[in-house]
Amino acid sequence: MATAKKISYTDSLKELEEILAKLESEDISLEELSPLVKKASLIIERCKQQLFDTDAEIQQMLDNIN
Repeated sequence: MATAKKISYTDSLKELEEILAKLESEDISLEELSPLVKKASLIIERCKQQLFDTDAEIQQMLDNIN
């Protein structure tokens, strides 16, 4: 089983912006809609996890200072 390449938060945001642009375009077909929304939701979950992990890491560093 291949390991997933870690995607940066910045790259994830860029990908979300691209998906949003597609969703806002009038050229999107109904068949494209569901997969794009699903992909966006997965990216959002990944971003939330990255933010949570970063917050926990920073909190631990701050706790170690005190």
